[in-house]
Amino acid sequence: MAFAFRNTATQSQVLRWVENQPTAILILVGILLDLFVGWVEYATGYEIDSAVFYLAPIALVTRCVGLTTGIFMSVLCAATWLVADFASGHEHSHSLIPYWNALVNFGFFIAFSVALAKIKDSMELLREMTETDPLTGILNTRGFEQRARVEIDRLSRYKRALSVAYLDVDNFKAVNDSFGHSVGDGLLVRLAAVLRASIREIDVLARLGGDEFVILFPETKSELAQRAMNRIKDRLLEEVRENGWPVTVSIGLVTFLSPPVSLDEMVRKADYLMYQAKNHGKNGLVSSIHPDEDSSA
Repeated sequence: MAFAFRNTATQSQVLRWVENQPTAILILVGILLDLFVGWVEYATGYEIDSAVFYLAPIALVTRCVGLTTGIFMSVLCAATWLVADFASGHEHSHSLIPYWNALVNFGFFIAFSVALAKIKDSMELLREMTETDPLTGILNTRGFEQRARVEIDRLSRYKRALSVAYLDVDNFKAVNDSFGHSVGDGLLVRLAAVLRASIREIDVLARLGGDEFVILFPETKSELAQRAMNRIKDRLLEEVRENGWPVTVSIGLVTFLSPPVSLDEMVRKADYLMYQAKNHGKNGLVSSIHPDEDSSA
């Protein structure tokens, strides 16, 4: 079954680019922003309070590096504010007032940093929940979409092969009908575990619904992908034999030498080859190379 993927993203391209920068660079940019705000505060004089603008460097390092670094930046920003206050010639009725104000700003900065870190953790937890299949614990369609787009972009930039395998469990309905849905669910959980244990860390595994799985092999040519899928297929069949499940696996495998027109096209081609495997008697693997189609069973 072909899938129509929504053209959505969890984060903007700019934010993803910023997050991928080295930690040292992010911290340096945060320090420079802090110094810039301090200079602006000094240049504009003490009558204009610029404390709120220190939240920019604090937000940057807290969001992209972590809470510990965010606290460090909060200390630095409070100290910069204090120095700028003194340098601007601000006179106070008591010598302790500027230190008290700096302490209040520091508390505000810390509270902001902690709140931002908690929001980030909550967003990551929500993202994980929305991108994970609750039954098998692997990626769902949404999660696969996000990672697949990254790999398609990589293929566009570096012109390295990208292989996609589409797997369907043959006769899965018979398991549900004969043994019950709990046994069917257990079968899917075990197959997902075997698949996850059989692929590399850089590979992308997802359940697209029902008894259908997809594996994306970044920077993998057709021959290597076929060897990997034959090995995985043998492991899956060994698992079903040990459990006495009357099922096999049909697989469609397509290797892209140039980027597909869309994510939907990429999955649709692998899905089509999987149905060819089913039409040839099931329990097989059909592969092709795109754009140079050279199908083989």
